[in-house]
Amino acid sequence: MDQGTKRRALGSRHLLCSTAAFCAFLCHCTDIELQGQTGPILIPPTARRVPFPQVRDWNSVRITLLRTGCFFGKCPAYQIEIYGNGTILYEGEEDVLVKGRHRTSTTPSKVRELVNAFREADYYSLQDDYEGDEYHDVAMYQTCIEIDGQVKHVSDWIGKRVGMPASVSKLEESIDALWREAGVGIELAPRSTPVTPKIVSVRRTEAGTQYLFDVSFVIPDAPNFIFDTITVYGMRIVGAQRSDDRNYPSVHGHWKPTDLVRFSVRVPKEYADPSQGWKLTFCVGSAASCYPSSNLLTFQPSK
Repeated sequence: MDQGTKRRALGSRHLLCSTAAFCAFLCHCTDIELQGQTGPILIPPTARRVPFPQVRDWNSVRITLLRTGCFFGKCPAYQIEIYGNGTILYEGEEDVLVKGRHRTSTTPSKVRELVNAFREADYYSLQDDYEGDEYHDVAMYQTCIEIDGQVKHVSDWIGKRVGMPASVSKLEESIDALWREAGVGIELAPRSTPVTPKIVSVRRTEAGTQYLFDVSFVIPDAPNFIFDTITVYGMRIVGAQRSDDRNYPSVHGHWKPTDLVRFSVRVPKEYADPSQGWKLTFCVGSAASCYPSSNLLTFQPSK
């Protein structure tokens, strides 16, 4: 994954730009300021309803979808732009079957149906940002519509966790579907639920000023993926701020998908209290890419 995609995956938790600037970015603007937030960001709900604009000039209509990559796992990263006259532009970046820019078209009536879906979702009255309440290595999805110069965008970063309406996900899927229908055989890589290592057990024992964690987990079922490194790290998240990153010794080996693996790590007690915002996680894979685990400090065995 290139550095730009990594910045979008973890650094673009919150885009500090005006609504118009965001759409300009999707439509080939180059200047956007990013803030590397990694904790939860609480956005107050929209205070008033904004009427959906009437379309006076269909040539002014532009609808966009941006799906970012993610840092550790594999998340398809691409952009789709749909114009009022039926023109569709696609640019594939990472973890997609087809990379680069491609152009196709649909009928103007299909675009009108999509605009009506935005109208039914009361899109201009939605919040600008729906951002989840925990740190996760997942992609961010961003939709945007422009009608006669009136621009509105919505950012979705596991937004369902903070009450994002289901209509937002449906709009994202509708844009994808229109591209697939008009894509003349160019398909997007399938998006699936993010793969994570399945933790089997976590045992904690006293070791003086430290805790000794003995961890057992199953390697993700990801064929053609290299598994030779387990990177263990800790972090503290309080409010909206991530701090006190801790790196622990890595574990090296050669494993296959679905292998049962055990490793141990010693952690100072002051860095192992989840009630103080501490997280302890690992990432299994290679130096190039890996799959992150859930928080070992809050692991609960399946019943």
